[in-house]
Amino acid sequence: MKIIKGPHFQHDCAQCQYLFSVRVGWWKRKRADFYQSENASDGVVIRFSSEPSDYTTMAEQAAIILGVFVGEIRQILKKKGMSSPLQTA
Repeated sequence: MKIIKGPHFQHDCAQCQYLFSVRVGWWKRKRADFYQSENASDGVVIRFSSEPSDYTTMAEQAAIILGVFVGEIRQILKKKGMSSPLQTA
């Protein structure tokens, strides 16, 4: 995972706060913007484009599957003075 400057995509939800952007996927060519949602069931929102439907929400297990290391996410949030929405069971 490579943290990059962002955000890259429009996400106009008033309940979300931009966290950071990364390069993901094969050869790290795809960009993804991460947002923390105030909606507890969403937790973290990952946006892949400005298209309204091109996003996903994730729990800690999904973060691992996507190759996003939860520890790194927590460190970034801690540096921003934010608590992690990713809770351990």
